[in-house]
Amino acid sequence: MTTLTFEDILSKGLDLQTAAKIRDISSAFIDEYIHARKELQHKPMNSTHEGYAIILEELDELWDLIKLKNPDKQLMKEEATQIGAMTLAFILEVCEE
Repeated sequence: MTTLTFEDILSKGLDLQTAAKIRDISSAFIDEYIHARKELQHKPMNSTHEGYAIILEELDELWDLIKLKNPDKQLMKEEATQIGAMTLAFILEVCEE
């Protein structure tokens, strides 16, 4: 797996604004992962089934917001960030050896 720098993202043909957004969203995933593990003291995922259940719970919370007549975009962004963070946790804690 390759670590992408901001310049690498730009070299993929994305415009500066999109590349910056990708960088910021990726950073938010990492910050949320650290928040969940350090500040909230959530334990690491123990199995694929547990990881799936956690991601599904976060996805259901996003789905509940989406179904509203006028969903709050900031709340949807927060839920999507939690999904990204838990996906990161799944890869780190369940898939990595």
